[in-house]
Amino acid sequence: MNRIRKTMIAALTSASVLAAGSAALASETGKQTREELREAWSAVQNYSVEKKDQAVEKAEELIDALDERIETLSDEAADASGDAREALDQRVAELKELREDAAGKLEEMREGSADRWDRLKASFSDAVDAFQERWNEATE
Repeated sequence: MNRIRKTMIAALTSASVLAAGSAALASETGKQTREELREAWSAVQNYSVEKKDQAVEKAEELIDALDERIETLSDEAADASGDAREALDQRVAELKELREDAAGKLEEMREGSADRWDRLKASFSDAVDAFQERWNEATE
């Protein structure tokens, strides 16, 4: 439970960091993304196996938020040139791999049995943690 809480805090803390766009747009988008992440983490964290469908739905929303982050960084890469573009393209590729891992863990949650529910949630959390860590590195 502590790991999920730490993951949620990390996700919420860095949700406001956006790589491209005007300050006003970044601020508004950051608020929206932060709210989406807050709702998704709350659901995934608190839903018991009896509410598995709702947890999976919220986890899907979280995956969508990860996709938005990747798209933001991809847009920045498209606007960059030279070494900066190369570095951003590499980061985007790494984030896509980590997103796919998280999506795979989501699929395991979707198909998993009741006796594995807590482990599956933790596994999904670990995958999102890895994405979040790389995202933080990519946007520093």
